[in-house]
Amino acid sequence: MGFTIGRAADLLPFPASDTHKYARGKVVVVAGSPRYPGAAVLAARAAQRMGAGYVEAVVSAPAVLPVRIAGPSLVVSDRGEWDPPVLESGPGRPLAVLVGCGFDAAGDAGECGRLLRLALDRAACPVVVDGGALGLAACDEMRRALRLRAGRGVATVLTPHAGEAALLAEAAGLPGDFLSDPPWRFCERLAQAYSAIVCLKGPDTFVSDGSETYAIDQGGPELAKAGTGDVLAGMAAALSAQRQGDVLCAVTTAALLHAEAGRLAADRRTSIGVIPEDVIDELGSAIQRVASFR
Repeated sequence: MGFTIGRAADLLPFPASDTHKYARGKVVVVAGSPRYPGAAVLAARAAQRMGAGYVEAVVSAPAVLPVRIAGPSLVVSDRGEWDPPVLESGPGRPLAVLVGCGFDAAGDAGECGRLLRLALDRAACPVVVDGGALGLAACDEMRRALRLRAGRGVATVLTPHAGEAALLAEAAGLPGDFLSDPPWRFCERLAQAYSAIVCLKGPDTFVSDGSETYAIDQGGPELAKAGTGDVLAGMAAALSAQRQGDVLCAVTTAALLHAEAGRLAADRRTSIGVIPEDVIDELGSAIQRVASFR
C-alpha cells in the first residue's frame, strides 16, 4: 500500500528535447462560479506547473476577465458557450478534463450538472471530478455514466474529502458501518461503488481504483486551507493527461508532490502562513527533490 518516492520519480513527465506543447498534454479546467473565480486560477496554474503544455480554463462569463488577468498564459473561455465535440486524446496529443472546482454544490447545481454530464459523456480521456461536482456524481444518472466510462476503459477520478466521501457512500447505498472502516478500505470500497479512481483527501491521503490502494502520509496541517484542494485537482488532471496508461499512479504521484510542496512551503512560511499559491510556487522544488530519487 505504500507508494515510494522512487516510483513517483519514474512518473515525472520530463519533456523530450523535441517535444511541443500539445505533446506535453492539454488540460481543460471547467471551473468556478462567479463567486469563486480563484478556484479556476489555482487549478489551472497548478496544471501548468505540473507540466501540462496547454491549459484552457472554461469559466463563467463574469470570471473570464479576472482569470485572464491572473493567468495571462492560460486560454480562457466562457463556459456558457462550451459545447465540445468528443474530447479525445490522440497520438502525441494527450488530454484530460477537470470539472467542479469552485462550484457551490447548492447554488450552482444546475449549471455544474450540465457541465459534468458533458464531460462524462464526451471526454474519451481521463476526467477528474472535484468540488461541487462531487455531490452531483452521486446521482443514479452520473453513476451510470461512470460505469459506462469504466466499461470503455476510460478513467474517472473522484477527489473527495471525508465529508464528501461520506455523502457519496450514502448515495451509493453502502452500509452504515462502512464509515467505520479503516480509511484505506473506505477509499477502496468507494472506488468500487463508483467504478472510479478515488483520491480520499485528509491528513493521510489514500488513492484507490478498487483493487490497488496507495497511502500518502507526508501531508501536513499547512494544506488545511481553502484552495489547496483545487491545486491538487489541477495537478492530478495534468499528470493524468501525461500518464494515461497509469492514471492511478499518476494521481498518487500528484498527491505525493502536493504534500511535498506543502512541506517546503511550510519551511518558508510556517504551517500558519502557507496559502495555496505558495504550494504552487514550491512545486518546482518538490519535483526536483522527487527527481533526485530516480
